Amino acid sequence: MMTSRIALFVLSASTLIPLPGVQAAELDVLVTEDFQDDLGRWSVSDPESARKVWSLATSNDGANRFLTVAKESAYRPPYRSPQSVALLKSPYVGDFELTVRVRNTNPTAGGHRDLCLFWGYQDPAHFYYVHLGAQPDPHSCQVFVVDAAPRLKITEQESTGTPWDDAWHDVKVVRRVDDGLIEVYFDDMEKPCMVAHDKRFAWGQVGLGTFDDSGEFDDVVLRGVAVEPPQRTAPKVETSQSERGAVVTVDGQPFAEYLVKSGHQPAIWPLYGPAGKALTRSWPIGERLPHEHDDHPHHHSLWFTHGEVNGLDFWTEPSAGRPDTQIVHREFAELTSGDGAASIVTINDWTADGKKTLEDRRTWRFAADNLHRWIDFTVELKATDGPVEFGDTKEGTFATRVAGTMKVDEKLGGKVLNSHGQTNGDAWGRAAKWVD
Repeated sequence: MMTSRIALFVLSASTLIPLPGVQAAELDVLVTEDFQDDLGRWSVSDPESARKVWSLATSNDGANRFLTVAKESAYRPPYRSPQSVALLKSPYVGDFELTVRVRNTNPTAGGHRDLCLFWGYQDPAHFYYVHLGAQPDPHSCQVFVVDAAPRLKITEQESTGTPWDDAWHDVKVVRRVDDGLIEVYFDDMEKPCMVAHDKRFAWGQVGLGTFDDSGEFDDVVLRGVAVEPPQRTAPKVETSQSERGAVVTVDGQPFAEYLVKSGHQPAIWPLYGPAGKALTRSWPIGERLPHEHDDHPHHHSLWFTHGEVNGLDFWTEPSAGRPDTQIVHREFAELTSGDGAASIVTINDWTADGKKTLEDRRTWRFAADNLHRWIDFTVELKATDGPVEFGDTKEGTFATRVAGTMKVDEKLGGKVLNSHGQTNGDAWGRAAKWVD
């Protein structure tokens, strides 16, 4: 039995429930953090990557420990926003005041030399942050909101720049929910250097970070009003038979379609992320779209097969002069729907010139929450007509052909990344826990 998972972390705008603001003359101290112990209170970007960017360091005199961030994080947010993020696991807060000592340690970074603070962090697609950049421009030294879209500048009173040097500096962020007030202070704790107003996120986590710079954080103090985030109900994931096979929807919106015959085998197409964007190549099942190439006509979106089975090629489309290899859909063994997940189970026969070689039972579990969609795939292969040997070949086995806009060669932002931090060509053919 073989099991695979494909996770579709393309996020959508979800309905976020605002919590009422709480007026408080004095905010309670909720967290003090001097990093003398460990990072147990924090969740950090790419913790399992070999390119881990977050760590604890000790001062040269051995008297103090602090949090450091260095190098470019392997984490890629769903929308344009900082890549290195460390979040306090709890509490979630409404009104708050966050103070922290910071030091940027990259003097060669230029005008975008930065460190960042986060708040109202509800998920990777919904949060605020301040970019403490050396020089102000529309993308630097501003207050931003990420709301299921690339960062949006919301600064009303802008800074003249962050005077980074080799010293430690004090930063404070003040948030008031009822009128949406956001104030940012740098060294001068009496006069804000940036001011904004925005009411869309009334609760969330707070955190520290940067785009791809290096720096240090210490003496975090969080005062505020702790809140419980609202519970989100699981979306309805449904399956139903179609003329071509079976369709899968999430709260009525298209997720995927299982095609019982696509070329010489079953396949999943189309396949959509939560934002409604196609994640796999359209051609040759559908029309050829911009940025797509018409190579490898046997690449059908998302599929399972193998190129060396008892000497038979089930990977490419049959052609003259070789056996007519087909993976023939026999039946739907199960179609289920439910809250958060649905399943399609099929029985298929692998044949060559009409003669059966083996059969399989495929279980596709389609799941979703308010932010993500993912697929768990399990296949059981059964030798029903004599011994079966799967040969050693790169032509297989569980495969996907991504949308043309995601291809690395198109230079539109597409990137291959594995759990070892290897990217693009360096990740090809490498064993890894996951590939993104």
